[in-house]
Amino acid sequence: MVFRNAGLGKKIPANAEAFLARTLRVRKAEIDCALPLPRTGMGCHGDDEMKLPDDVLAEITKLPAALRTIVEAELAAGNEVAEVLHGHPVPPAGVGIRLVHPLSVPLTSPAAGIRPCRFPAWDGSTGYSDEPKHNFVLGPPGAPSDPPGMGEIRDAANRPHRPAAAASDSPLDRFEKSFQIDHEKWHDGIGYDLDAIREASPEERASIEALLLQRGVRDWREVEALAALKSPRARAALRSAMTSHRHALALAVVRHAPDLVDDAARTALIVRGLERARPFDGLTQILMQVEDFHPAPVIEALFRNTIRREADVAVHFAAMLMFVHGQAETSFDRDQRPFFLTFNTQDPTARKAAFRELCRKIGVDAQRYLEPG
Repeated sequence: MVFRNAGLGKKIPANAEAFLARTLRVRKAEIDCALPLPRTGMGCHGDDEMKLPDDVLAEITKLPAALRTIVEAELAAGNEVAEVLHGHPVPPAGVGIRLVHPLSVPLTSPAAGIRPCRFPAWDGSTGYSDEPKHNFVLGPPGAPSDPPGMGEIRDAANRPHRPAAAASDSPLDRFEKSFQIDHEKWHDGIGYDLDAIREASPEERASIEALLLQRGVRDWREVEALAALKSPRARAALRSAMTSHRHALALAVVRHAPDLVDDAARTALIVRGLERARPFDGLTQILMQVEDFHPAPVIEALFRNTIRREADVAVHFAAMLMFVHGQAETSFDRDQRPFFLTFNTQDPTARKAAFRELCRKIGVDAQRYLEPG
């Protein structure tokens, strides 16, 4: 199924790049006042009718303004939405929109926080992403690059290999080099060199420990490496990280050093996260924990915060409650997504109505959690 803009007569000018630049400048005010994207109209003036389902509209609304403008321009030119992308290359916190036809805006240099992107080894598609590569607007799949032939593989295997200098072969040196996190390592979730830790001598392990403790426990990479060391000082640093106000850091300890965290501490940490964690700051990790570990205090916290938390957070809490009560196949059942999106509202009355329906579905008295009246 594809979704199209029903408006007629709008065409992308021949100089599409100039059109995009002008659109990004002139329509910024329109974009600001048009959020959320209306069912009818491309901007604030309602001049074109958008024949898009609510869930697709909701996803387009989440795009950064520059990418959303590209989608609007493509729809105005007659392009169509083929699907909302889930999974690679879109992270859980991002949005991906695939269009039916190749994009007609020939952006060749960074502009307004967006960049061209291409995936020759995946599905051959091209399009645009924001700078962090969280959100994407892509055209249809193309032809992925051909894999190397057996002759190329054989030649590469037989090519003479020059050993690296002795110093660069030491586990300590390899571990230090792994501190250099480029964009690909960051994007793909690659940590420090744990093989180097396993292969290090006792003296080198002591040096690696000193390096890590000097850096401090900054994110999950330090947690993972300290957990691999298993030394008394490393474990003490991990226990200290458990008390961090950064939910993602504390949860990294639960993941990589579960023997340091008993059920009571894990429960308290999850409850605290359900009350405070936000997107890009531990919310995804908290929900992954809840999926596998949801004692009564965690479920109670889910109910309370489905009413109290921000609208976009409440959407995920409602989905998780359906899952832990056996009313959904996964922790975010795509088949029930339209219902979950009813929690994405700033209207308290609408939120309560959605909550009552949720409680009806799972057989719980909603009034236990709703304020009187």
